[in-house]
Amino acid sequence: MTIGFYTKWIIGGILLLIIIAGACYLWYQHDTAPYKQEAAETAEVAREWEATQKADTSKVEQAADVSAESKMPTADKLVNPITGAAPETDTRTKNPQDVPMSTEETEKVSPHDFLPYPKVPDDYPLNPPIWIRNPDMIGVPAHAAGPLELLDMVLVKLWVQGHKNITGASTAYGKIYPHYRDVIYVKYEDVTFPNGTVKRKIRRVLSGPDLEYGSRDIMTGKVPAHIKIVEFDDAGIDPYTFLKEDSK
Repeated sequence: MTIGFYTKWIIGGILLLIIIAGACYLWYQHDTAPYKQEAAETAEVAREWEATQKADTSKVEQAADVSAESKMPTADKLVNPITGAAPETDTRTKNPQDVPMSTEETEKVSPHDFLPYPKVPDDYPLNPPIWIRNPDMIGVPAHAAGPLELLDMVLVKLWVQGHKNITGASTAYGKIYPHYRDVIYVKYEDVTFPNGTVKRKIRRVLSGPDLEYGSRDIMTGKVPAHIKIVEFDDAGIDPYTFLKEDSK
């Protein structure tokens, strides 16, 4: 009788441990899901950027061999963090050195949203906007050309307005979020635990490639003090409103 009693206790203890372990595993999967998604998205963007950069670099070298005289005055060697593309030669102008890039651009209107292309300053540090390059040559799908044009338009206007520390931009929640060297955008959410406790967690983190801080770094205070943490809802640019402000 005594052996049977202890055997039941042992079996019951094992079952209890299995139940606790299963509950811990399910909670762990739920708790780390946002971080796994964030890591997967970051890795995918990095792979696409690297592949595009290599492909465009090869195309620029081929173009240089064919026509060494065809040079754009604003063809920078920097890589745009948005498109990851190097400058392409504009074959629509027989003598590009005689016609400034900015003059060529102001004569055109976007076929996607019918907004006029802005004038690109000579000191614009990012790669030439997509509308002065052939989207097919830089591997941009037709459905993505319009959104990328809006990104470039906003970046050019921000640069003209004095935002000299921009490194690119991203789209999220219907807005454009410029990448600054000292800004990280975050999206919070409230998570309710089984015991009814509500805890605020970070659902999404967005920043330029030179800021490699994740949600755990932010929650644990490992981000340097000079870097601003800005919520998505308190930032972002409506591209159409922003681009039409001066035209009213």
